[in-house]
Amino acid sequence: MKDIIFDFDWVIVDSFGFHVENIRDFYGIDFHENDLKDMQNWNIFESTYHKSISDTWWEWYQEHIYNSYTKLPIDESIKDVLLKLKDDYRLHIITSWWANNVCWLLKNNGLYDIFDEVLCYEFHKSKIHKFNYLFNKYDFSPKESIFITDTLWDIIEANEVWIKSIAVDFWYHEKERLDKWNPYKIISSFDELLEIS
Repeated sequence: MKDIIFDFDWVIVDSFGFHVENIRDFYGIDFHENDLKDMQNWNIFESTYHKSISDTWWEWYQEHIYNSYTKLPIDESIKDVLLKLKDDYRLHIITSWWANNVCWLLKNNGLYDIFDEVLCYEFHKSKIHKFNYLFNKYDFSPKESIFITDTLWDIIEANEVWIKSIAVDFWYHEKERLDKWNPYKIISSFDELLEIS
């Protein structure tokens, strides 16, 4: 294996409660934890909540949370695992959040430089498109890589390009939901990533 591709929110950074609270306050809607979970059973930009919010509001929300979001801490144990993985693999991020937010959060946690590529909302809404971009640019195949994620939607899109996905069940979607689309593996601790090969 050559490359490890990570989703960002709820995989590298624990931002679940942060987004539930901020989406509720910013949009002024009756929004709860299960709403956020259901929102990402499929591509977020095709979800009922996102259609009612619109892309413009999504971008305004990203600007609204910038100051507090970029100050979120990444757990030290997760940092340690990422730095160890960097010794053996190229690391990339594919996410639907804004590049400015994601990159500054990484910089504030001292991790920006360990990733070869950080592909965000502005690059393309489809993670399938982002996967194919990485395959072509870095000349590796799906079987030479793995995708670390936390949502059903991501597993579905990873399956579309034949990349194995490892799903984490400790922050966002629970194991029973993740298992519906047959990820390669489900883990309950970030440390388990050190056992992959």
